Amino acid sequence: MYATDIPAPFYEEAIQRGVLYLVMQGEFDGSGQFGCGVSLADLDNDDDPDLVCVGASNGRTGLFVNDGAGHFTRVITAGLPDLNEASGVTAADYDGDGDLDLHFTCWHMPDLLYRNDSSGETLLFTDVTSEAGMSGAKGPGTGAAWSDFDLDGDLDLYVANRTGSESNWTPNQFWLNHGDGTFTDIAAQHGLDDLFATMQPVWFDYDLDGDPDLYLSTDKGGSNGSSNRLFRNDLGQFTEVSDESRANVAFDSMGVGLGDLDSNGYLDLYCTNIPAGNAMLMNEGDGTFKDMTQETETGSFATGWGAHFFDFDNDADDDLYVCNMSDGLNRLYVNDREFPLTDMAPYCGVQCLGDSYCMAIGDVDLDGDLDIVVQNHLELIKLFINTEGEKRNWVKFKVRGVDKNKFAVGTSLTATVDGHETLHEITAGSSYKSSNDYIQHFGLGEAEQLEELRVRFTRTGTRVFSQIPANETWTILPMALLGDVDEDGDVDPTDLSSFIGRLDAPDFQKGWEVLDFDGNFRLEESDLDAFLEVYEGPLEDCDGDGIIDAVQIARGDSEDADLDGRIDDCDQDPPVGDLDGDGIVDGADLTQLLAWWDTSWPPGDLDMDGTIDGSDLLILLGNWSN
Repeated sequence: MYATDIPAPFYEEAIQRGVLYLVMQGEFDGSGQFGCGVSLADLDNDDDPDLVCVGASNGRTGLFVNDGAGHFTRVITAGLPDLNEASGVTAADYDGDGDLDLHFTCWHMPDLLYRNDSSGETLLFTDVTSEAGMSGAKGPGTGAAWSDFDLDGDLDLYVANRTGSESNWTPNQFWLNHGDGTFTDIAAQHGLDDLFATMQPVWFDYDLDGDPDLYLSTDKGGSNGSSNRLFRNDLGQFTEVSDESRANVAFDSMGVGLGDLDSNGYLDLYCTNIPAGNAMLMNEGDGTFKDMTQETETGSFATGWGAHFFDFDNDADDDLYVCNMSDGLNRLYVNDREFPLTDMAPYCGVQCLGDSYCMAIGDVDLDGDLDIVVQNHLELIKLFINTEGEKRNWVKFKVRGVDKNKFAVGTSLTATVDGHETLHEITAGSSYKSSNDYIQHFGLGEAEQLEELRVRFTRTGTRVFSQIPANETWTILPMALLGDVDEDGDVDPTDLSSFIGRLDAPDFQKGWEVLDFDGNFRLEESDLDAFLEVYEGPLEDCDGDGIIDAVQIARGDSEDADLDGRIDDCDQDPPVGDLDGDGIVDGADLTQLLAWWDTSWPPGDLDMDGTIDGSDLLILLGNWSN
């Protein structure tokens, strides 16, 4: 494609969009922390990514709230700290309450954990470092990453220290989450208290056995026998397989990109380095990696830091962005499903003169393509708005998990478009000292739907979806959460009423995913049958004919719905607006409608336009019972 066609550029629009943040800390030489992290994450649960930056001269944390159109407002009074030695930032729901908390690594200072105690539109974070048991160690902190390594339903945290920096020999830390808000460092217990100059940990399931494995990016590789290290996780027990896997590159490894570049169903590693050249390590699927740097022509040959795979042009394969220092421009390697890749950064306007360290990826303006936040030393934060991706179709997924892993960290998604597969894994902490938006994005090219999506949840099995409509963000649920439309913890008559008028509807609406048991993006009687298997409400033979009438009632059939030869109350649809299933439309139904306001839950979406709003209120009031 790009041999003749130049992609449309990104436009740097940070200031125009309300992001004004100057990074002065994180210098390369002396006592600096080698860049400062950035995070794109939905901190207020309004379905758009907000931005967190660190590294200002006064230590003030930058918190910028997204308005849903990619314009930001800075929030000053949210309880976040001034950090004069901030190094990295990750967003993860450590306490399982459904919102994202923030963890900060610091340089020769204790790390900090801030719980998200926000309410509505008011953001508030509380320092819980001490009560979580994380106080004390003052290591040269760099990157961090979360995972449910022991598959107990909550997220644990691995923190990298560049051990040996300025004679500080604090080892890496591995924080076990006890599920009650407290943690214990178990690094030594598992042989993971690495004393090398670790820059970034990466959790990913390299062998597809269902649990996350740990990869450590090591600076000054080759010194004292150090190299990048891979630890295989076997149900919570770790075995180092660095050498046998051939993932043991020994150079000045900083950031790590993670993606399935060759679409073989296994995640590859891209390790940044000094100008001697980065390494593209392709996962062979047999427990080993092969160095394909020369074949892919992705060596970069500059001092590299952050790197991330993402489909910037929505052509259904992942490209690669690399942050470099001033000895080389940033790279945007375009993947055209054949090697070598082509660096198009100068044509796209993302080459970034200066010292680039950290990056985060997300669709900040919700237009269906992925934008880039870049942190340069001694410069303002950069926000590159994508214009190439809008030429093609896309689909995005908000994946939900069970227990305390509400954001489904560790879940893998494999999308198939025109027979071509792309694998993603949900991570919490990525690239270099940073974290990306949790929403999973797939380009579709010219396809108007995604052929197939295989989702392997941690602990709860695999679901397969098909014929997914393009240009929409869909919610992906594990089987355990299906049927509970109102999210009250059970599947009851209110949830059953959600099927009324929706079975066999020609257009599948956003919000109906919770009822789509077979994942084909249609509501059919097979979905209703599956629903009834988990239904906890009454199923009555209301006319005494020996037939349970739930199917007919849910279908909304008129006339003789139960085929008993009579037209009676059992044949009638529930009154429109009867949200609690008591047979009348009254104040209780109005209260329920208002509780669902501005959502898309099917029972309250009376006009089926995808949003519960004033038109639904008018319908309910028009059917008010005397």
